[in-house]
Amino acid sequence: MSKMTLSGVLAGLVLMTISTLAALLAAEAITRLVLPQDMGSIVNIYVQDEALQYRYQPDARARQKSPEYDVEIVTSSLGFRDGEYSAAKPPGVCRALLVGDSFSVGHGVPVDAGYAERLEQGLNAAVTGAAQPWEIVNASVSGYHLYHYMKSIEIYARRFDVDLVIVGFFVGNDFGGHDASARREIRNGFLGRYERGIRDVEQVGLGVRVRRWLTPVREWLATRSHLYVLLVRSTFPALARLGLVDPDNAAGLDRYALEPNPRVEAWFAATDDLLARTKTAAGDAGADLLFVVVPEPFQIDAAAWDRAVAQSGRGAATVAPDAPNLRLRQMLERHAIDYLDLYSVLRDGRGVAAYFPRDGHWNEVGHDAAARALLPIVAARAGAHCGAGSGEQA
Repeated sequence: MSKMTLSGVLAGLVLMTISTLAALLAAEAITRLVLPQDMGSIVNIYVQDEALQYRYQPDARARQKSPEYDVEIVTSSLGFRDGEYSAAKPPGVCRALLVGDSFSVGHGVPVDAGYAERLEQGLNAAVTGAAQPWEIVNASVSGYHLYHYMKSIEIYARRFDVDLVIVGFFVGNDFGGHDASARREIRNGFLGRYERGIRDVEQVGLGVRVRRWLTPVREWLATRSHLYVLLVRSTFPALARLGLVDPDNAAGLDRYALEPNPRVEAWFAATDDLLARTKTAAGDAGADLLFVVVPEPFQIDAAAWDRAVAQSGRGAATVAPDAPNLRLRQMLERHAIDYLDLYSVLRDGRGVAAYFPRDGHWNEVGHDAAARALLPIVAARAGAHCGAGSGEQA
């Protein structure tokens, strides 16, 4: 009887395993058909960097692919998604340094369609008479935050003798510290802290032994299973409560609340400190400083905003789509830092078409709108010190 019972149990386990696998495979197939995820949107060309924590590999090449785009990422000898530049600025040239995250890199669009390249082209197309030509050195890296922008300015602004530093600040995740204490390991060219929010296992106290097998499993699923990526993205808030994701990525509408929130106020305080340090870094290099404020998609899409508010469970009167922008503008003005807030530029009705619907980054329409808004502001920066050509040698 016991043998029959054991055989029955084993048969049941096998049947249950097969049924579970069949159900998962069916769910995977349906997800790929109905809600395909951007599996190839995060490129594996990162390397560790002592000063910047991480950056793109020099002279690297990769494809960035999703259901909404298929583009090539090529980096220069310095790891920029840009061309090569001499350290010494050519005489008569105005030079700007752009530092930012995936929006400024041009996530999902060809390099010549990004706002950095469009802005440079627009500036030079307007060069006539005594006007000076422009070079825009794009040192942006996907995954960077305000701390990295500040460090990039310290490293590159003086090296390339720039006249202007442009900082692309994304409202969605650039508030907060993100300082040297938040170092991220590089694994197989990817950022070691799982790109879609899952923390390394040892960070939540489950032990090194568990991490040894669980982290590779997560990495394998993250690059192959559309169902897994969909589930992770859909459960950020619950995972945050369990301590399994970076809470900054699961903050919901906390930044948009009209009443003070201790955690968000801490982010704002850290941001204020980094703004002061960023201004000092640009000033030490003899460069002007201009912030470009990049809004989240639902900030400029009224229907998407209403859905986000409803899903958050908050009352509509307790949040506002421009609340974090207002706080940032107040900080920038207090530090006497010039800025262009693209919230008002995109909110006029063009903004809904400016983002990839699924991915959430700017498409070519968004980059074009940003470049057009920046053009007159940057063009007006050409002054007596612009083009002096006193750059340091590399």
